[in-house]
Amino acid sequence: MINLKVQTLDLNKWLWLGFAGLFLFMCLLILMPRSGFVHATSTVPTMAAKFDGTRRALLVSVSEYPSLPKYRHLKGPAHDAELVWSTLRDNGFENDNITVLADNVEVDGAKRPTLSAITGALDSLASDVKAGDFVYVHFAGHGSQQPARKKDGADAEADGLDEIFLPADIGAWNDNASKVDNALEDNVVGEKLAAIRDKGAFVWVVFDSCHSGTMTRAVNVEERDRRISPTELGVPDKELDKSMDDAVRTRGAPTKELPLDNVTQQGNNERGGMVAFYAAQTTETTPEMRLPRGQEGRRSHGLFTFTIMEVIAQNPGITYRQASQEILNRYSALNRNNPTPLFEGTDLDAPVFGTEATSAIQQWKLNKEGSSLTVKAGSIHNVNKNSVLAVLPGPTSKDEDVIGYVNVTKASTLKSAVAVIEHEDKKPLKMEDIPDGAYVRMSVPAISMVLSVALPPKTTKKLQATLDKIQKDKDAGLQIVWVSAKEDADLRLYEHNQRVYMLPPSAEFYVKNPGNTPSLSMTKADFQEKLLTNLTRVAKVTNLMRLTTQMGSGGQAGQGAQVELEMMVTRKATGKKETLDGASVPTLVTGDKVALKIKNNKPVAVDVTLLFVSSDYGIESVYPYQANDINRIEAGKELAIPGFSIDASSSAGYERLVMIAVEAEKNSPTSDFTFLSQAALESTRSVRAGKSSLHGLLEQAGFGQENTRGISREPATSLERGSMDVYGWTTSK
Repeated sequence: MINLKVQTLDLNKWLWLGFAGLFLFMCLLILMPRSGFVHATSTVPTMAAKFDGTRRALLVSVSEYPSLPKYRHLKGPAHDAELVWSTLRDNGFENDNITVLADNVEVDGAKRPTLSAITGALDSLASDVKAGDFVYVHFAGHGSQQPARKKDGADAEADGLDEIFLPADIGAWNDNASKVDNALEDNVVGEKLAAIRDKGAFVWVVFDSCHSGTMTRAVNVEERDRRISPTELGVPDKELDKSMDDAVRTRGAPTKELPLDNVTQQGNNERGGMVAFYAAQTTETTPEMRLPRGQEGRRSHGLFTFTIMEVIAQNPGITYRQASQEILNRYSALNRNNPTPLFEGTDLDAPVFGTEATSAIQQWKLNKEGSSLTVKAGSIHNVNKNSVLAVLPGPTSKDEDVIGYVNVTKASTLKSAVAVIEHEDKKPLKMEDIPDGAYVRMSVPAISMVLSVALPPKTTKKLQATLDKIQKDKDAGLQIVWVSAKEDADLRLYEHNQRVYMLPPSAEFYVKNPGNTPSLSMTKADFQEKLLTNLTRVAKVTNLMRLTTQMGSGGQAGQGAQVELEMMVTRKATGKKETLDGASVPTLVTGDKVALKIKNNKPVAVDVTLLFVSSDYGIESVYPYQANDINRIEAGKELAIPGFSIDASSSAGYERLVMIAVEAEKNSPTSDFTFLSQAALESTRSVRAGKSSLHGLLEQAGFGQENTRGISREPATSLERGSMDVYGWTTSK
């Protein structure tokens, strides 16, 4: 929560208009031409980190654990290995240089991921690599912890626990050795990766496994944590308690997960750089689920792995820092307030895989398979059912050379079926008129504005009757699809003691302290009205965050930030200042103060709106403070604006700041989006919508109107280019 004044709004008159305006505005921006899309900003210019050596990879994915109960086996890691393998092949990795240790995968040469196979593969990499090589290492499977063993007279970990990865032949706690048999310990991984770096190779390592967690699940969701508790591996409670107690008494702040120092270690080689991506903090779990959400034929994947590969596929030339920001942004778009991925490294501003930063056009070959047409691109590339793709004669064709259009009729993760359509005054193409070397490019993306809501495991007649009325209320203008408690959803409803709780997708619920979760009393006369209001507010925030993933940001690959938001926090406890960026999720406490500065590095003026999104789905305008205030920043100028102080007394959790920047036309009115403001859940207050340059279009926009062709093209009006950036933090009391 931040300290800002809030005005009032007649919700019934304005809320649906604001949502409609958001939808229309974003559609216009998405359809505007952009020279390369990367949704992330960085205040540091992209480093030209080139690797002229060999690209190598080790993929470790463990799904089956013979020593563990059947219900502890996983499905996602096998699919993760196939997805990562395909992504690597698309990014210049030769098949002979990719080692796959995984069970139940459709990849030639894959071997069982035992401890000896994993350590042997890491040793082989250290032996084979040369200076200038690039090495990608990926771990997917269960994680756990064990008491840290003494090393050089001190505990190996600040919390007294070693993080461990569970190979397929994981054993149980060995009292004599004081460790879990066949566990892959974090310090062992660190040592073996250091040996690879000592040869002058660059390493990018991804861990998609859990460490620990404290929440309980309120419902039986179709989601599984990649985490085994130490006690399930036979680690005695007394050993855990002793190890953690010793750590509390002897150690200070947590250390880095892996050694990232950049020093010369061996011979004349300069030690290679390293970047590490972790799926969760050491106190969190990370899930696997069927992805992509809502798509036919979806399969179980680790959320972290799938999101990384999705970001890479859609953003050629993105840097590690930009990728980390986009990953956090996509978690936010899924209403995920945890886990919180962690990113660190010596070269975060280098481009992913060491490729040169580019603004490459995303396009795919159009394949003829008999009388059918397919494209080797799917949901991972943002090619979804009902997307419209432009057909061009070849890969070097200009956009104006389009000869026709196809519509995506079916999309899987990596492949889509398409059919010719009439679009943009182009008649449907005949099969013989499609050149053998034809390519397709995105023309109209398919964006869902539907809010998926999971029903409680057991729904009372009273609640079901209320939900039925909401579903039939066409005037509400809200698109909702109700799914079962086991399915993935944007929001989950849970009944408990005559109250309906609104839970995040992960279904986390503090049973002992349910007051921390937004809820409504079912005994109140206005229960239906308030539930509809809350669902509408959740939908508005959800769709706002969805649309940020579809748009370009203030920074592009290979360039510095074009519209840059500088956030500086002054810590109440110490008085120290630190810079916040979109590549991490820091924790802010009551009394911390945030100062803001906007820099416009574009050659044209921009209209900027800053929206604060609270953990309980409130939206408040930070800049401009109210509608019709001037919010235009001229080319090359910067503006310091009033910041805010953190107040977690009424709301604590994941908060976000969304920056919307729109290029201004000469003599045009300013574009501001203060009308998107709304109160938090379970409140009857909001912010009155002000007139904006788009306000006249709001009444023409159909709230929640579904378009089977994706998004219809609309006139650009004054919007030639826009961008959105998201910055997040966690507030704590």
